[in-house]
Order: sequence, then C-alpha cells, then structure tokens
Amino acid sequence: MAAGSDHPGVDGASGDASDAEQAQRNGPALRQVRSQGVAFLDVTNAIADACEKLGPEKVKEFFPEDHMHTSPAGADLNASLVVAALKGQKLPLAGYLSAKGQAVDVYPVTPAPQLLNLRLPAPANPNLPALFLIGDSTVRNGRADGANGQWGWGEPIVEFFDASKIDVVNRAVSGLRAIT
Repeated sequence: MAAGSDHPGVDGASGDASDAEQAQRNGPALRQVRSQGVAFLDVTNAIADACEKLGPEKVKEFFPEDHMHTSPAGADLNASLVVAALKGQKLPLAGYLSAKGQAVDVYPVTPAPQLLNLRLPAPANPNLPALFLIGDSTVRNGRADGANGQWGWGEPIVEFFDASKIDVVNRAVSGLRAIT
C-alpha cells in the first residue's frame, strides 16, 4: 500500500486542489501503484478538508517548529486521516484496526479520472527487479531528452546500475514534488 499527501500548510491557504492539480501531483504515483496491484491512499484532500474545518489558527498549533513537521496532535490527526482513507478503500487491512482505528469515520476516496493522463515509462524487463525514481525536474526534466540543455539526475544514474540485474525506471515529472 502507498499513501501520499502534501499538507496544506499553515499560511491560511485552504489547501484545496483542483482536479487538474490533483491529477498532476498524484497521477504518476497512482498509475505506479495500480500497475503493481497496490492500493493508493491519497490523503491530501482528507487532510485539506480537516484543516479547512479546523481553521488556520488551530492548524498552526499542529506545526509548532516549522511548516512541515507536526506536533503529536497534528501527527495523530494525520494518522487518523490515513486510517479514514484506508477505510474508504474498503481494504482487508481495515480488519486489523484497533478500537481507536475502528472509531475513525470513513473518508470516501474517489480519485479523479485525470490522474491517469500522464504516460510514463514502464519497466523494460518485467522479469527483473525495478527501481522506480519519483520526483520533480531535478530527477527528470521534461521528456528526459536534455531539451534546453537541462537534465535531471535520473537519466545518468541508470549507468550506475547493471541493466542485466535491475531495471531503473525514471517516472519523475517536472513541476511535481515526490509523494511518499
């Protein structure tokens, strides 16, 4: 299973993302996990919806040191939203939830159809293990062809691996952040 999120921040922005923005941000990860038969939990909207309901002042309390790392209360909220998305997918893993996990309301997960629009490389040899690279233009710039003299590190790193032993697949997309 893979879960992805970009928190909405604490600058007062709602964190709402249009379907197109969501597709651009999450499409590669969604396609990758689907191609492997793995469930993908995009918790970005669940977190954004929760933060919007709480308001900017309450959300700021979740980020005491910086705009990225949460307090224990913020971590607990985010964990509960991952569980809510997991329950929304109706995965067998939900059968392993504690009483605390079972008490979490379901968050309906309905990925936008646009999430599958990008076409990214597939492993060349499905019989080999694959190393999938994800990230932004620092990993793969444009179509990874050196246009405008710009290259990401994901192209030359292929030469550091033995292609007869592993398939390195650069699925990074310019303009995106890695979603883990």
